[in-house]
Amino acid sequence: MSQLEVKNISKAFGGVKAIDNFSFAVGQHDIVGIIGPNGAGKTTAFNLLTGVYPLDSGQVLLNGTDISKLPQHEIARAGMARTFQNIRLFRGLSVLENVMTAADPYSPYNLLDVLFYSSRKRHNEEAARKQGSEYLKIVGHEGVGTVVEVKGTKKYVTGEQLKPGDRILWDRGVYCNECYACAVLHEPWQCPNRKVYGINRALSEAPHLNGCYAEHIVLSATTNMFKITEDIDPAVLVSASCAGATVAHAFDHHTVPFGGSILVQGPGPLGVYAVVFAKHLGASQIFVTGGSENRLQLCKEFGATEILNRRTTTIEERRELILSRTGGRGVDMVLEAAGDPGAVHEGLKLVRKGGAYVTVGFSQPPGDCKVDFFEDVVKKNLKIQGVWVSSTRHTHMSLELMQKNKELFKKMITHRFSLAEANEALAAMNSREALKAVLIP
Repeated sequence: MSQLEVKNISKAFGGVKAIDNFSFAVGQHDIVGIIGPNGAGKTTAFNLLTGVYPLDSGQVLLNGTDISKLPQHEIARAGMARTFQNIRLFRGLSVLENVMTAADPYSPYNLLDVLFYSSRKRHNEEAARKQGSEYLKIVGHEGVGTVVEVKGTKKYVTGEQLKPGDRILWDRGVYCNECYACAVLHEPWQCPNRKVYGINRALSEAPHLNGCYAEHIVLSATTNMFKITEDIDPAVLVSASCAGATVAHAFDHHTVPFGGSILVQGPGPLGVYAVVFAKHLGASQIFVTGGSENRLQLCKEFGATEILNRRTTTIEERRELILSRTGGRGVDMVLEAAGDPGAVHEGLKLVRKGGAYVTVGFSQPPGDCKVDFFEDVVKKNLKIQGVWVSSTRHTHMSLELMQKNKELFKKMITHRFSLAEANEALAAMNSREALKAVLIP
């Protein structure tokens, strides 16, 4: 069932039809765009869906419930609201208070409660404040820093003692070391209590400075740390604890045979690390596919033997080339670093019988991925390996690889921004103008 179903909605203003029998559906995890020239009715459509304008005809279903005639506040309470082209914040409110306004549609207090600031109003306001605080974070999960202060005694993973003035890199994940995954399986990346700086540690959570988009960060006593030598640019090391460690985890599960072949899908930071790891492990053929020519060329500099731009080649052309280079067998291993279900569908058909398909690119749900399990997996005796985050061991592997290729990895940092330019840095990454952008406080 579609989460949102729009059936033949229409709206006229006087004699002008702004929307006429417009229909579409949005499924779970779908991202749908409405594209059209100025005056096509895009904004009117959003206003009709959210109750800003009443429908002349048609129907809007949200999770199977007809919301066509509901007022705006009830539509918002049902779970659908609109944003505006210009961000409309309340200038007189703090960041937290702006976030708290999202709780209003679900609050049971009334006008009298507001006028007399009743206990019910105070209770709901405090609940909204607590919930809003949980959403606010200092983001940034990759970082390198200089130690300012150490409480008590703390040692690096190598056994040396930590001291002020040291330059360090830390494992982004903090594990409980008590759960089944940590204590029995020795797979801390599966720890259900795993905390990650800059991702799932709220600003309200002590010691509050929990992310890397800041001048200071407070690391917990259970964080695993590495001492960094002064002969390497710290900006180059930033990605070692995330992209590098995740790819190290992938090769920890399955490695390309010496002299073998690998296809890397996606030329982003994950893909770049995959190329370097594969080359380090002795792969003789390293294919990379992707849609950014600049990133593909960088992969070539890092050691890729063949690059294939998916925007200028067809799936069949890529298949023919890879099969022709591998004696018709296909590659020994595919490492997916694209996060695209289409890449999986293509890549499974390019692995040889008995080979492996290892995926690191899906950091969030992409929707369904259709696989012919009999033809592409079972009949080929294929190994499929999913990879979720990493552990301290993998951060160590990544650092070792990077420090042996310091000059090479400098090319990966394409943009540097000040902390005040964080939005510009995010925009550069979002547009794929940057391969890796770093913030320097």
